Amino acid sequence: MKPAEILDHLRLPDTALADQRIPKRLLLEHGTPTAADKRLIEAHVAGLHWNAVLRPDTVAIPAHSDAAHEYSEVHVLTLTTRDLTWPSAKAARLRELVHRAIPYPLLLLEAALEDSAEQTGLSLAHKRRSQATAGEVVLEGEVLPVPLSASPYLSACLPQLALDVRAFAHLRDLYRHWESAAVALLVAPVTGQYHLDPDPTTLRARLHDHDRLTREMGTLRSAATREKALSRRAELNLKIQALTRERAQLEEQMLDWPG
Repeated sequence: MKPAEILDHLRLPDTALADQRIPKRLLLEHGTPTAADKRLIEAHVAGLHWNAVLRPDTVAIPAHSDAAHEYSEVHVLTLTTRDLTWPSAKAARLRELVHRAIPYPLLLLEAALEDSAEQTGLSLAHKRRSQATAGEVVLEGEVLPVPLSASPYLSACLPQLALDVRAFAHLRDLYRHWESAAVALLVAPVTGQYHLDPDPTTLRARLHDHDRLTREMGTLRSAATREKALSRRAELNLKIQALTRERAQLEEQMLDWPG
């Protein structure tokens, strides 16, 4: 899966296409990067491309504005990285820097200069009005990274990214729909089903807890394997069983979508 294929699935009108290179200095000068961030950008950004801008006049979807949010535009960008693995902390930081540097909500596509399928993905990040500085926007919550390597659920997810998949009340509605589609792709390997949840925020929190429990169970299993004292090993196994039950409850909740 390459960014161009994802762009095709968006079914963007010609009026929305931009097709411009973004100079690296934009990342270096915006989003308040630290000295370490600037070194990260210099070392691992091979290119940044502006693919499209979604506005009422380019995609015929109304803008959205309320006390906390301003969704007058949504931009589509492609980030090409070098010598960077998708799940690394450096990759996560770089994604955040790109989302912070652009003052509009982004659908950020990502690919590796090395043309590795494992490094292709997308990310989303909601934005809100800054409470500290008038006229500025900041990230609202964490960046949502979604790897797009081979998955049996990709064929269900990609059509949901299309602008004409349904009618959208406004651009924030579209962005929330993209978030729902992305979260559904992350949850599908856990539940065995791809299903859009109208409340992706709650589903993201449950998935986060599920991942945390899985990591804790792995740590406890490793400790139990090394433990020589039978009493301590039994204690660790009881903790693993409790976490297993808790994780199973989460999985049931992730399957219990409205409607």
